[in-house]
Order: sequence, then C-alpha cells, then structure tokens
Amino acid sequence: MQWCRDNARVPVQALGPHIAALGMIIYDGTMFPAAFKGSVSIAQHSSWARSQRIGYRVSVVILGPDHCTSVGYDAEFLTGFLLPNNTIWGRPVDLAEMPDGSVLMSDDYFGAVYRITWSRDGRVPPIRYFLRAAAEAPARDAPDQTPAAAPDQALAGHS
Repeated sequence: MQWCRDNARVPVQALGPHIAALGMIIYDGTMFPAAFKGSVSIAQHSSWARSQRIGYRVSVVILGPDHCTSVGYDAEFLTGFLLPNNTIWGRPVDLAEMPDGSVLMSDDYFGAVYRITWSRDGRVPPIRYFLRAAAEAPARDAPDQTPAAAPDQALAGHS
C-alpha cells in the first residue's frame, strides 16, 4: 500500500466523478486571451446514468510555465447543456482548434457541431438559431426526450 502512495502520480487537475473527459485540446491559437495559450480545454461528455447529473460542459485548465501544474481551472467555460431541472441540451464529445483560433465542439446528443469564439468587445454573436435547430432535431439514442425548455435558451459562457 505504501508503494502505491509513494509512486502514484497526482493529477494536474481533478475533474470530479463521472465527468468522462472524451475530447481535449491544447490551445495554440490567438483568438482567446493570452492566458489561454497552452491551456487544456476538455469536453466533459459526462454520464447520463445518474440521478443527479454533472458535467455536460467544456472546462479549461490553465497550465503553469512548467506545463505540468494547474494555475487555474474554469469548470464552466462553456455551459448550458444541462438545465437546472436535469434536462439535457447536449453532450460535448470532442474539440478541434481551427486556423482562425476558434474552437469546434461536437455534440453527440443532437448531432451538432458548435463554433466557440471569443469576443474582445463583450458582444456575444447570436447562437439561438443553432439551438433552435438542435431542439427541433429528433433525439437519437438519447436518455431524455427533446428538451421542453424554450428553444431560445442560450448557452452560457463564451459564444
């Protein structure tokens, strides 16, 4: 038992139980603030087989200069896929950085791909169209039915 304690690697950032971090990228773009350069973005797919759901978001771990320690963690970088009543709006699967510095996120709940951008002036581009299209799409092999919440519900976090 002592050998295990002495030889175990401590995680750079604990994510919590049942998170299912499926997709990760190390951000190398310039669209987001400089602090994001070299950060790890994580698509938290999460487990649907729980009474109290957690995750269903994109989180970001800001790494220190050694690239091995966490100096910041934004668990709610992009949220809105899990409503307060436990209704699912989406399940992040994977992330991909685009040449312009934006990030694409795939969602296997609605079969959608979202483009995540950063607005330097604080304005959030409209995303309601994409959510409306997703809300009208049939849920395939999904644990819930299509959400009853208003389709104009916007994702929280960054555009």
